[in-house]
Amino acid sequence: MCVQHIKSPKDFAKTKVEHTYNGALDTELAQAMYECDADGPLMIHTTKQYPSRDATAFHVLGRVLSGTVYAGQQVKILGENYTLEDEEDSRIGNIGRLWIPEARYNIEVNRIPAGNWVLIEGIDEPIVKTSTVTQVEDSEEAQIFRPLKFNTCSVVKIAVEPHNPSELPKMLDGLRKVNKSYPLLTTK
Repeated sequence: MCVQHIKSPKDFAKTKVEHTYNGALDTELAQAMYECDADGPLMIHTTKQYPSRDATAFHVLGRVLSGTVYAGQQVKILGENYTLEDEEDSRIGNIGRLWIPEARYNIEVNRIPAGNWVLIEGIDEPIVKTSTVTQVEDSEEAQIFRPLKFNTCSVVKIAVEPHNPSELPKMLDGLRKVNKSYPLLTTK
């Protein structure tokens, strides 16, 4: 049913890249994303994080737009504030396990080629909301994908503080985790 009514990732890749990618669209990297090339340079646009079963880490959901991601691969994670002039919001990380998200269950795999959605373990630490994941080598020209923008305003605003001031670090850690898992939430 879905195959008959939904465009393939390759058919929609050019539109997706033009609307979300901040970099130049006349480069080899952009061309690989247009073609949804599994052999091209790795480019993943991550959009959401889901807590692990034990709630100690997050699994990052992203769309592989170019290249193939492998379990155990070393990648470069570009945050929302990354630019070529200011690389402060980037970090090298190692991918743990990979899953294909399937509603209630996740199917563990060793690699995911371009055009697919993927859940990634092990790269959640530097990511706040969204990020761009690329390969470590030859990543000089890689730019970020645009962060998600929502056309809504806050409905509820609350102030919180711990009953016991010594538990402030624990509360702040909890707020950071909630902030990571819910894209519309802002904390100050």
